Amino acid sequence: MRKSLLDTSILIAFLKGEEDVVAKVEEYLEEFDRLSLSIITYYEILRGLYR
Repeated sequence: MRKSLLDTSILIAFLKGEEDVVAKVEEYLEEFDRLSLSIITYYEILRGLYR
């Protein structure tokens, strides 16, 4: 199984629905089995939600 690790800035852009980023994520999903994020990215997203 191949994985790809998402950076915080890419994940935020994806969640905002930025078209170019969404298109790239779709391309990656064709090549990789899943997209992953690190515990640091997870923490940064949670911290941003609770600010």
